[in-house]
Amino acid sequence: MAVVINQMGNALVFEGGQSHAGVRSWHVIGRGIEEGENPIKAVQHELSQCLGHDQGYWIYLGSYEGCQGRVGHLFCAKDVPHTEPLPKSCVQAKWVPLHDLRLALLDGRFSDMSIAANVALTLFLLPTVS
Repeated sequence: MAVVINQMGNALVFEGGQSHAGVRSWHVIGRGIEEGENPIKAVQHELSQCLGHDQGYWIYLGSYEGCQGRVGHLFCAKDVPHTEPLPKSCVQAKWVPLHDLRLALLDGRFSDMSIAANVALTLFLLPTVS
């Protein structure tokens, strides 16, 4: 999965259903990968399906062991050219200011811990990554 930050400083999020906090949950781009599949290529493919390109400065943030022993990979893509999400591929996608991303960590919109970790690591590294 990846947190995607465009050149305007906005993050790409996907709205889901109601979270336990009573607000619409947010997700970042990503999917499960097949055995032998390159993790960054998989998430870049997902971004390409959503925006029509996978351009940007890609940063590997780490890996973790998830449910049923599956390994998850965390990335950040920054300086992504601003493109509106393709309507057929990314109906629930939208760009939000980074301030809203920070607030979403606190109000329960990121109800999945792996997504919250991906967002937190990205926000932590953003000021130092150029």
